[in-house]
Amino acid sequence: QASKEAGAKVVFTLHDFWLACPRGQFLQWGISYGSPFAECDGQCNLKCATKCMNRMFSGQATLKDMDISAWEKQVSERQEAVRKLCREVDLFVAPSEHIAKRMIRELPQIDRKLIVHDYGFDTARLQERPECFEACATQIVFGFTGRHHPSKGIDLLLKGFSRLTVPATLRIWGKETSDLTPFLRELAEYRGMSAHLTVEWMGEYDNTRVYQEVFLKCD
Repeated sequence: QASKEAGAKVVFTLHDFWLACPRGQFLQWGISYGSPFAECDGQCNLKCATKCMNRMFSGQATLKDMDISAWEKQVSERQEAVRKLCREVDLFVAPSEHIAKRMIRELPQIDRKLIVHDYGFDTARLQERPECFEACATQIVFGFTGRHHPSKGIDLLLKGFSRLTVPATLRIWGKETSDLTPFLRELAEYRGMSAHLTVEWMGEYDNTRVYQEVFLKCD
């Protein structure tokens, strides 16, 4: 509103689904007896209250209906505030077609004000890689880089990796988180990686040296 009053344009970059989803990723983060972080097919105030916000309920069975009603109201008010915000934005920028299409589906009013513009990458950080490069002479080396977050699908990567029948190494780079990384480490052990499979937790790295510290250490 201050920008509008000053005659300035407002540009909003859509890094994730935060405007349309109170949890930001369209993954259900509530208490569930099913698979954790189930994919959400669309925003709905009641569904948000029962599938995501239920971990913040009072815990008393007699107050369950009251808890649902209270959180449904809170999510509804939040979404109404988002719709008002969208009217004040002059341009939305999405880094991918996927995010753009999903956001238009959830918030049709932003369609005419949305463009897709890929993230850039500083190619000066890259060097010419040998044509016949191998991270390891005896086995293939897979790599993942990114913050440990449910939306990244590291759990699916670990499950798929555990099914390989040939010698291989999986190196995982990125910022660890206290709520997910321990689960991922336990999952790697629970999957019972065979002797010919290795999972290495590489930790964070200097982003300006991504070529040297990551790209040259995986295939």
